[in-house]
Amino acid sequence: MFSIFSKKRHPAAKLYEHYSEDEKLTILAILFLAGTCDNNLTSSSQQDEELYLLNQFVDIFEVNASRSQELLNSVGPENLLIRLKAFENSKIDFVLIMIMGMLQCDGSLNQEEVNFMVTVLDRLDISLEDFTKKMEMNKKMYVLSIISVIFLP
Repeated sequence: MFSIFSKKRHPAAKLYEHYSEDEKLTILAILFLAGTCDNNLTSSSQQDEELYLLNQFVDIFEVNASRSQELLNSVGPENLLIRLKAFENSKIDFVLIMIMGMLQCDGSLNQEEVNFMVTVLDRLDISLEDFTKKMEMNKKMYVLSIISVIFLP
C-alpha cells in the first residue's frame, strides 16, 4: 500500500545494492570507528559533521544503525578489519574512500585520524604508496558513479 509518509530512497543506494547486509553493517561500524577516533580532540560541531555523514551512509545502505553498533560490540574493532580484508578488492577500495571522507569531513586530518588510517592500511596489508595511487584512481571513479546514479535515470 502506498503511504504519503514513505521515506524517499537515497539516490546513491543503487550503488550498494550488490553489497550484502553484513558487508554494509561492517562498513558502517568501521565508519563509526573512523568518525569517533578523534572525539577527544574535536568540538561538538565537528562531531556533528561526522554524525551527519554517518547518517547519510545509514540512509544510503538502507540498514539499521543499531545493528551496526551491535556488530561492533560483538566482534570488536580488530575483527571488523579482518572482515573488511575478506571483501572483494573493489569494495575495499570504496570503503577506503568512505573512511577518508569520514576522517576529513570535519577538517584536516589530525594525528588520531592519521593513526587510524595507518592502522587500517596495515591490517589490510596495503602500503601507503599503493593507497595513494588507489585513492587518486578510485576517487574519480567513485565520483562518476555517484553522479551517474543521481543524474541519470
